[in-house]
Amino acid sequence: MTFFKDMSFKSFSLRWVISSIILACVLSLFYFRGFLEYYNLSSMFIDFPTEDIKLIFIYTLIATLIFIAFAVILKLILEYIPSLKGKKKTSLIFSLVLGLIYISLMLLNELNINYPLRNVFGLYPVLPALLMSFLLIIMKKTLQSFSIIILAMLISITWANHIGEFNASHKENYLILKDNKQDYAVLSNYNDRFIIAPVNLHTKSIKPKFQIIDSNTDKLRKDMPDMSLNYKNTGKLKTRPPITVD
Repeated sequence: MTFFKDMSFKSFSLRWVISSIILACVLSLFYFRGFLEYYNLSSMFIDFPTEDIKLIFIYTLIATLIFIAFAVILKLILEYIPSLKGKKKTSLIFSLVLGLIYISLMLLNELNINYPLRNVFGLYPVLPALLMSFLLIIMKKTLQSFSIIILAMLISITWANHIGEFNASHKENYLILKDNKQDYAVLSNYNDRFIIAPVNLHTKSIKPKFQIIDSNTDKLRKDMPDMSLNYKNTGKLKTRPPITVD
């Protein structure tokens, strides 16, 4: 099938997968900035661990393949409905159906509804990456389209930042370090170290004094013999400025 004028569906799919993965990695920098901003931490503490890179690659690949599969299924269905044949009608239906699916995923994420594949479409800025790469591929390279692409890129960056802050504000499971009756929440990683802050698990609030400690549990036990480190369902934690980093 000829798709998007002179671009074949196969060619489009390959380019979309590759560009979406690249853009998801780029936008993840803004995602992590938003995530840290919720805790009032500077973007200088952005870390990009290998595990996150792997997950971004896998989730973006899965997301693009899901949309491509929907497009293929939709194409097969339309071929068996004579009244819907024709390039204009086919393009319109493709846009409406896939657009509706995309918007539904956005709304489910914003409402924080737990649905199948929530991690794929909501844990990282996969959705803005899919949209941005789609526009980069299908739009003609003109001065007018260039301004639209720039605007879309700015929206994608803002959106990625929002997703990071949103996910941090709705996070309910934390690694909790307990030492001398004081609880500390592990908020993020930085160069194989933990960024922690005192937390009151009763009021669910984080005290605005942050520390960077070694993430190696053996080394931690030497410095803190009585410490314990466990994952807990703390519920949503609140934080407030100012901060200090020791």
